[in-house]
Amino acid sequence: MVSMCLVLPAAGLNAAEKKDSNGAKLFQQKCAACHPDGGNIIKPSMTLHKKDMMPTVSRREDIIGKMRNPGPG
Repeated sequence: MVSMCLVLPAAGLNAAEKKDSNGAKLFQQKCAACHPDGGNIIKPSMTLHKKDMMPTVSRREDIIGKMRNPGPG
């Protein structure tokens, strides 16, 4: 019984690691060409990293707004 408890959680973790989220797939399809690893090939100082986005993009609604209307580039 103890060995089953040790094996089953590990199997679940491996499955979770292998599964990409829909958001990750969409990012790869739509965004990664200009934002590899969260960077920005057009304006390198304006990355998708939190430190570069604060304070103008700090809430979920701000992020959605930028995705819907990203501006020039």
